[in-house]
Amino acid sequence: MLRTVLIFVTSAALIVATGFVQAEAQNRDDLNQLDYDRILAAVSNRQSEFSELAQARVLLEQVNPHLVELASAGQTYELAQELMSTIYWSIPQVASPDDSPWYDLDHLIADSIGRQRGHICGGLSMNFVVALASFGFRHRAVGLFSDIENYDSHVSVEVLIGNRWIIFDPTFNLNFVDEQTRYLSWYEVRNQCLRGVTPNHQIGVGGARPGDEIETYYAPICDLVQFMVFSPTIGSPAIVLPQNWDGIVLQNGVANDVVVSYTHSRIYTLAANYRIYPHMFSDE
Repeated sequence: MLRTVLIFVTSAALIVATGFVQAEAQNRDDLNQLDYDRILAAVSNRQSEFSELAQARVLLEQVNPHLVELASAGQTYELAQELMSTIYWSIPQVASPDDSPWYDLDHLIADSIGRQRGHICGGLSMNFVVALASFGFRHRAVGLFSDIENYDSHVSVEVLIGNRWIIFDPTFNLNFVDEQTRYLSWYEVRNQCLRGVTPNHQIGVGGARPGDEIETYYAPICDLVQFMVFSPTIGSPAIVLPQNWDGIVLQNGVANDVVVSYTHSRIYTLAANYRIYPHMFSDE
C-alpha cells in the first residue's frame, strides 16, 4: 500500500507527517519538524561526491524519504506524483524573491525549501523541473497564455512517462484526466477546451490547501490554453500552439518573445537537457 508523506508549510518551518490527511494533520501534536540546518549541512558535507542535481536529490530525499523507496522500486508515475506534491507542500506560494538563484540547479532547491522562500507558478515550476531532473525524468515547462495581447498566463510542467507527455502541475498539485481517468497532456487539455469540454483533474498526494484550488485561480484554465509554448528538451526544440503563432506576446505594449524566453531560461534549459548519471533513476 502506497505510504503517503504529506508535507505542510507554516510561516516558521516545514513539517512532515505520514499516514493521515491534511485536515487531520493540522491538529496533530506529533508532527516531526525538520531541522533544515542539519539537512543543508549534510548536503554540503557530501558536495564533493555528487553532481549539482544529485545534491538537490539528497535534499529532496531528506525532506521526503518516501522518494527513496519509490525510486528504488521503479514506480515511475508514483515518483513523479510524489515529487510534485513535495514541491507543492514544501514551498510557500508567495511571489518569488528578486534574488532567487535562477541560474543554479542545486541551490534553487536549497534556497526555496531550505530557506522557505516562496514562489508562484513560474518559480514552483522551476523548482519542480530541477526535482524531476535530479531523479532522471524527462520533462518540459509549458507556458499558457489567454491571448497575445494583455494576457493572463500560467506556467506548468509535463513529464514524459510511457512515451506520453503528462501534466504535473506543482501550483495546484494536480494532473488532468479524461473520462477514463487517463492522464492528459496540455495538448489534449487544449483540444478539450477548444471543443467546449471542461477538463477534469485529479488532486495529488495530500490534497490542496484551502484557497489554492484550480477552481479559484485568477483565470479559468480553458482561457489560458489559447496560446502555448513548450520549452525545449533533449531531442525536441521549443514548440508553440497554435502552430502559426510567432511566439510574440504583448503586455501593456511591451513585446516578449516567449519562445526565446523559454528556450534561454537557464533553469528550464539546464534541467531539461541535463544528462543523468547511469546510477540515477530513469524511466528509459
